[in-house]
Amino acid sequence: ENSGTINGGNPINMESNVAGIAGCVWGMVDFRNNENNDESAILKGKSKIEGCSNSGSINGGFTSNYGSSLTAGIVASANMIDIIDCTNSGPIAAGEHTDRLPTLYLGGIAAMFSSDTWDEYFMNNASDEANAVKSIISGCENTATITGAKQTEIQQQFIGGIIGDLRDGHIIVTGNTNRGNITSETKACVGGIIARCGAGWAVVSECDNRGNIDISLENSLVGGIVGDLWGRCLRGDYEVMIPNTIDVRMVDRVFGCINYGNLPIPTDDNQRNKCGGIVGDLPKLSEYSNPNHIPEVCSCCKDLSEYGKLIGNRAVGEGLTNGTYGCENTHNS
Repeated sequence: ENSGTINGGNPINMESNVAGIAGCVWGMVDFRNNENNDESAILKGKSKIEGCSNSGSINGGFTSNYGSSLTAGIVASANMIDIIDCTNSGPIAAGEHTDRLPTLYLGGIAAMFSSDTWDEYFMNNASDEANAVKSIISGCENTATITGAKQTEIQQQFIGGIIGDLRDGHIIVTGNTNRGNITSETKACVGGIIARCGAGWAVVSECDNRGNIDISLENSLVGGIVGDLWGRCLRGDYEVMIPNTIDVRMVDRVFGCINYGNLPIPTDDNQRNKCGGIVGDLPKLSEYSNPNHIPEVCSCCKDLSEYGKLIGNRAVGEGLTNGTYGCENTHNS
């Protein structure tokens, strides 16, 4: 448990990782399961952060020279770990950035969360979903306000009530709640639960956002649950790196999620393309090189805010059913 204020430093040519519990945790460990040190017996072990809480103020670091700044309530940068039943009630704010164009990541629980996509087992057994290595973030809650950058001179900004940027691999995000408001004076990709979901094989389920989002839609993406569901598979990365995934149904799925929080109201068609009660932006179907990798947003999701529209308009007219992609309520993880 942390209840003290944490202020980020000023790293030069480095990434800034500032959080209430841990700055950076990369948790996959290889270990041998026999006395002969036989490499064929290597097993995988994951780290876990469970039952931790932060109530202190978290202020991001000062970055320069195009550095990245990661700021979160529990873990700033998390790779190949499980985060279970953690809470943040301390306000989170981006640091000030006076030099060049940094990229900012802010999350109520984790600023950046990823799994081990390029693990050798994953490469050779991508179709074996039952035994695939997964990272999980579940039962977590943020109740604090998250405040983005004040400066306009930034490269990108990702602000999520639970996770700022979800990337790389098989990830389960389930049963999480955001009650904190999110605000920014400059452009950002914002999600009540996840700002950007580009894992390629993520399941986002039974999450709800009850915080309000206050940001201009002029150059931003806003979703009550996910701001940008672009999917790593959009670029065909998995087919290149892991050829045996070409015929595997690997997608980012969103189902059973509810948004209660107020969203910014679009004033023209361009802004309506960037805001949705569940997902702010979803690429057009024609942008995907492989139909097996098109993300799914199920019609069982609900937007109970005044906005009432599930997905931003950019993908409308290319196979959408009732404003959603055809998940068909199968919900297999």
